Amino acid sequence: ANVLMWNHGDYPKQKDYERCENTENHGPILTDPAQTSIILFPGEGSQYVGMGARLLHMPVVQQMYDVASEILGFDLKEASLQGPYSYLSQQQVQQPAIFVASLAAVEKLREVRPLEITGCVAAAGYGVGEITAHTFAATLTFEDAVHLIKVRAEAMQLASDMSPGGMLEAHVSAGSRLTLACTIAKQFCTRQGVQDPECAVAAYHWPTRKLVSGSLEALLFLEDNMEDFKIRKLERLKFPGAFYSYHMKPAADAVQEALKHIEISIPNINVHTNVDSKPYTNVEKIRDNLVKQIYRPVQWEQIMHHIYQRRQGLAYPKTFECGPRYNLEKLVKMVNQ
Repeated sequence: ANVLMWNHGDYPKQKDYERCENTENHGPILTDPAQTSIILFPGEGSQYVGMGARLLHMPVVQQMYDVASEILGFDLKEASLQGPYSYLSQQQVQQPAIFVASLAAVEKLREVRPLEITGCVAAAGYGVGEITAHTFAATLTFEDAVHLIKVRAEAMQLASDMSPGGMLEAHVSAGSRLTLACTIAKQFCTRQGVQDPECAVAAYHWPTRKLVSGSLEALLFLEDNMEDFKIRKLERLKFPGAFYSYHMKPAADAVQEALKHIEISIPNINVHTNVDSKPYTNVEKIRDNLVKQIYRPVQWEQIMHHIYQRRQGLAYPKTFECGPRYNLEKLVKMVNQ
């Protein structure tokens, strides 16, 4: 597990303390924004064999692995450390493994730079990382979060098995017609007799980079016809299903049922939702969006704008990514450059 920190360049120093941007939920706090922090948590696909090994000397990390393993019914620490990668990459293994490794990185940050934890004003997570952000912000208890991720991961794996699909990374420009391409690809699948066809934008990373989820036949159609829609490049991703699309709706239904039995609190900092990028303001919205974020596109580009947009001259917070590897650094920099 790793903690990555990056700054946003040299900005004008404030003569007086400014009101920090954490005002939507909890009212203005008089502080220097440069003394605050943002913590980001990665999602699916950030796993690797050996993750978390360097932090096992910390008793709190050992305890997290023990508690999670008891809830999950298998040894999460062994899976994280020994793999094999094919096993670790199964949704029911990788999602809790990424979750625990990310919170382990938080504990490392707490150990070496405790003021960055107490000075954190906002958090966000990609995919399952949003649940990590909620746990960090005390929206969910650790145990409830593991239970929820267990249901989420198993249901997503089952949904993937029921509706074979995949994901593409699309390199686009202002003239690209990606949405139209997805619509026509879906129509093509219907004509070919594909059952429950899907093809849609699944994530917004930065203006020229998006992810597409869809039926395998739809993805092949896009790859064969991308020039017609002025798509610059398509890269197939190693995801076992059409994540963040309506193929995941059965998984969302399972999560909705699980959330009925989980207590949720208002987060103690701003936590931004994957669904519409805004910080949560009430418990009902949290329940609703933790369901929707499974089958709706990840609004990561929009989250970055929400977190970092500020008037000229106002200092930026420090940003930390807490997770198994450095997955989000490029996404943050490309949106905010």
